[in-house]
Amino acid sequence: MDLLLTEVFPMITISLLAYYFTTYSRILTSSCIISLSYLFIKSLVYFRNNSSASRAIVVRRYIHSLIVTLLAIIPIHCIFIAFGAALFENKTETLVLSFTVSILTVLPCTFSFRINYRYFISKLLLLELYSLEELDLVVQVYSVCVCVWMSAFPILLDWDKPWQKWPIPCLAGTWIGYSCSKIISFILHSMDISRKFTHRSYSLLS
Repeated sequence: MDLLLTEVFPMITISLLAYYFTTYSRILTSSCIISLSYLFIKSLVYFRNNSSASRAIVVRRYIHSLIVTLLAIIPIHCIFIAFGAALFENKTETLVLSFTVSILTVLPCTFSFRINYRYFISKLLLLELYSLEELDLVVQVYSVCVCVWMSAFPILLDWDKPWQKWPIPCLAGTWIGYSCSKIISFILHSMDISRKFTHRSYSLLS
């Protein structure tokens, strides 16, 4: 399952996006399907990793994670509007993009860090990490956010291409960022940096 999540899934994602890239309606539908598939896979991994804990506690935390992920769509949506997305036009398209970003960033954080905002700050902002798994998650969050931001630039170009229509470049950027994070994580794992996490916090800022 971990192999499916970290290696096979990004390749399938890129293939589906490449296939649906030419049709505007299909790119929105395919992004929703891929996001829901990612949610399903992450849910399976979450329950497997917590199989020894109390079922009631695990289910309650899972429901809380889903609620937080859905609520996070609202501020993410507002951020896109603040950066130039139309307020009343293309509302569905912006909502799909917000849902995708929330699934790829907020959901795994709530699964790994639980619903603890101080923990969120220490991991995502201060970068105080205790394991390779936390490092992988932080890399994923930053990769997705950076690629979403960078992928918005083609929209401003006066090329009049169908794929420049909002939010196709940003949707592609979210999944490209996700795939890049897996490549970066693979490189970091191959560098054998696990010893840096032994008996202490490892900060990327130090």
